[in-house]
Amino acid sequence: MIIEKLTIENYRNFRSFEIELKRFNLVIGENNIGKTNLLNSLGLIFSPDITFYQKRNLEVDDINYETIQAFKKDVEKATNLEDIKDKFPEVKIEVILSGFNPDQEAIVGDWFTGEWNTDISKNKAKITYLFSINHTKKIEEWFKKTKEMISKKNPIEIPINHYSYSIFGGDDRTKRIDYYWLGFLKMEFLDALRDARTQLMTGGKNTLLNKVLTVQTENKIDDIKRTLLDLKELINKEGSVFLSIKKDIEKFLQRVSIEDSESEINFNFIGVESSDILKKISLIYGTNPIDIERNGLGINNLLYISLLLSQLMQQVEKEDKKVFFRLIGIEEPEAHLHPHLQIHLSRNIDTESSDERQIIITSHSAHITSQLSLDDTIVLYHDENENKIKPYYLFKNIPQKSKNYLSRYLDPPNLPCFLPVRSFWWKVYPNNC
Repeated sequence: MIIEKLTIENYRNFRSFEIELKRFNLVIGENNIGKTNLLNSLGLIFSPDITFYQKRNLEVDDINYETIQAFKKDVEKATNLEDIKDKFPEVKIEVILSGFNPDQEAIVGDWFTGEWNTDISKNKAKITYLFSINHTKKIEEWFKKTKEMISKKNPIEIPINHYSYSIFGGDDRTKRIDYYWLGFLKMEFLDALRDARTQLMTGGKNTLLNKVLTVQTENKIDDIKRTLLDLKELINKEGSVFLSIKKDIEKFLQRVSIEDSESEINFNFIGVESSDILKKISLIYGTNPIDIERNGLGINNLLYISLLLSQLMQQVEKEDKKVFFRLIGIEEPEAHLHPHLQIHLSRNIDTESSDERQIIITSHSAHITSQLSLDDTIVLYHDENENKIKPYYLFKNIPQKSKNYLSRYLDPPNLPCFLPVRSFWWKVYPNNC
């Protein structure tokens, strides 16, 4: 199963946006074009996995700025609430899913769109996130107060407290999706500002290493617990350093206490919980292994990505619950990496997609983009004529022979200005050539 199409309306810098996706996708484009917003929009639909958390209740700043400004002008012109009742800005994120295996079809079967077909491969499912206004009597109060504010030349405030979100499947807005079913579809997002060092430790409950170890070792470390409990016998063994400490305590206790003189003191090794054991485990790495805290940022970044992928690439089962689809978003994997490591990473990362996994990578690195297939590369750019963000598919509808020829020359030094693609790069990056 994959997300074959994503549609975004009024979310941050996307006023009206549509993009086609493959199993593996490389998204590039200038700063502030919306690469991060694209990944975050998907997080509004899919359940968070190990480290990714996306707040589904949005704020005013999450709604497209131009849409809000247009709405405010409508409010200024309106004489009553009916004039703007259908003009309140909405944020809408919609994904079209296809290519299901039988297990996945069982999950998304109620969300099919269009005419149902007995051939699984021809069916498509749709999931929609909608953040919209609740039309209640309080909106009438808001409208009256807003008109008073306008008369006093005060700024208009969007009634964000009267908004709520819903996630529904198929073409019927009333068919809300139970979060139990969404839990079978997971997303993991490695953002560009990830704190790799902290995530590779187990001291905090919410670190990546702690979560991975907790899931993978559940009910499987009883032998470690038994070994630790054997310490009780060693502590009270004749000749133990603890024995002399115990006798000194007993001697002074007999002087100050009225307890029976035959009462004895013993040391007891308190049982250790699994979570306490895991907190004492950390990763080390290198020919001469050193602590994570003393590693360079680049190596820790690679360890972090590897740890996460090792967890995600396993279809981890907990009781009878399984993840049937994983969406993995990696923002700027080049962070802190030497160019040679960037090239090595990019040559291997796209091999990890499968029928139950889809990967979206965003990058600014020519070392990474030049190593990945241009068939999978999507450029986000601003179309000045339509004043909107659009995707451009580099190698769509180009003969394979031409692709092979172009790929020979698209290395980092030549990528922006190579003659056959120069006209395209002038459109997207006019100052780079």
